[in-house]
Amino acid sequence: RTPNSERTDRLYEVALRYQPPSDQCGIEVGRIGIYRFVGIGYLDGALAHFRPVRDFQVGAFGGRVADVDSLSFEGTGSKYGGFVRLAPGGRYSTAGYDAMLAFVHETADGDLSREYLSLESRFGNGSRWSLFQRAELDLYTGWRREVSGKSYQFSNVSFSGNLRVTPSAWAFLSYDGLRNYRYFRNRIVPEEVFDDLLHQGLRAGVNVSRPGGLGATAGFGMSLKEPDPRNPELEIANAYSFNAGVRHANLFSSGFSAGIDGSGFSNGYTDGGLVMARVGRRFDGGHMLDLSIGRSVYRVKQTEQDRMTQWLRLMGRGELGHRVYLQGDFEYASGDDLKGPRGFLELG
Repeated sequence: RTPNSERTDRLYEVALRYQPPSDQCGIEVGRIGIYRFVGIGYLDGALAHFRPVRDFQVGAFGGRVADVDSLSFEGTGSKYGGFVRLAPGGRYSTAGYDAMLAFVHETADGDLSREYLSLESRFGNGSRWSLFQRAELDLYTGWRREVSGKSYQFSNVSFSGNLRVTPSAWAFLSYDGLRNYRYFRNRIVPEEVFDDLLHQGLRAGVNVSRPGGLGATAGFGMSLKEPDPRNPELEIANAYSFNAGVRHANLFSSGFSAGIDGSGFSNGYTDGGLVMARVGRRFDGGHMLDLSIGRSVYRVKQTEQDRMTQWLRLMGRGELGHRVYLQGDFEYASGDDLKGPRGFLELG
């Protein structure tokens, strides 16, 4: 079933934007990307906004749902809505807050596809800390309410934050909760097989980068799926992982670098881990050599089979002058999942 040839072209944004330095008003026409807020999504149409007061902005948008996997402007249906935004005035403002509440209405084939509220906010204090939040509340009306029996649901709740603990260490934390929603593409899926269970992800860690080139990382993560009352025995979607590593970018002040990284995971299918060590050298003129060795080990729970793969990889980069470089790597693997040599060469 694999096609003899396959091609994908993606057009994310091509628009004409007018926005004076005062940011008192603005208009955008064309394929509008998600360069500022992601809740509205891609749009083939127009977006306009103005500021009735300094720190408050209102706007509206309308057009067609953009198909970014195509070079055409023939989307699946119409999209329109409005938004209010709390943000300091001035196009080049660097203040530490920005929040927007938007209402989005989408149609397909002349009927309702999706209707939702989107809330996004960003807060920060320079390099000290930052916080990003996003939430989507689907409003179920018409056929969506008839099929699901709901009036609303939170389909997306996520946040991420960074905190500089010391001058050389910072911590991060991220969470996302996703629930599938009804729209035109899954309209005919029967309710008894429609997956509207809550999927949650949590990740946290710490990074250390000290003067002189010494650094370290450590973190853990988990991915959890709400139990299915129709299939209580299926809990294989839950997964857990951790990682740690230490590195030095300038050993003995001689251009050598080295590092070792390890990770482990456990889920309903496998338990395993991976470890990799590397050493490299930077030369005058931007040339570089890097040698690494790694091993992957895991156990398949259903068959109780242990599988192992190890590899050796040599990478090099040479500067040819006039901003031209040649880069390549050679890898030889042995074990259960990969065997034999692989090569990669790039000229740019």
